[in-house]
Amino acid sequence: KQNIEYFRGSENNVLKRVYFAAKKYKADNIVEISGDSPLIDPKIIDDAIKFLKINNHVDYLNVDHGLPGGIGFEIIKFMSLKKSYQFSTKKYEKEHVTPYIIKNPRKFNSFYFIANKKLKYPMNLSFLLDEKEDYLFLQKITSLIKKNFFDNFDLIKIIKKKKINL
Repeated sequence: KQNIEYFRGSENNVLKRVYFAAKKYKADNIVEISGDSPLIDPKIIDDAIKFLKINNHVDYLNVDHGLPGGIGFEIIKFMSLKKSYQFSTKKYEKEHVTPYIIKNPRKFNSFYFIANKKLKYPMNLSFLLDEKEDYLFLQKITSLIKKNFFDNFDLIKIIKKKKINL
């Protein structure tokens, strides 16, 4: 009714769904963000895309190592996604987008960002939204931030400052 373009694909074969969506929209790079991660920092995504443009030889970029749950993401070049789609045979490889790429480091040039030390505190911190308790936690944190746009550093600062229980 709103004339919003969308893509609907296989419910079980996520790799196939993402591949055909990327193909339909002629994507060069695919930024994969999980649906349970509502607080992804767009500035970090922009930085990762800039890195990928400068380092054109990188096929797969993982921005998740050492970050609290729910603020990481991956970027896959379309040709790597296509190769993964063509050669993935296992059910697990098709239920997710990147297992084939991760398991085949000789076929793909992968790069793993190490989290900024300021984002690593505390280790059991998670911004994932899976359960009601997660929603309440995220609601509490975001209500304490008094500006329209906030980044992941703001989230960590508010947790340290207010000593919020995890």
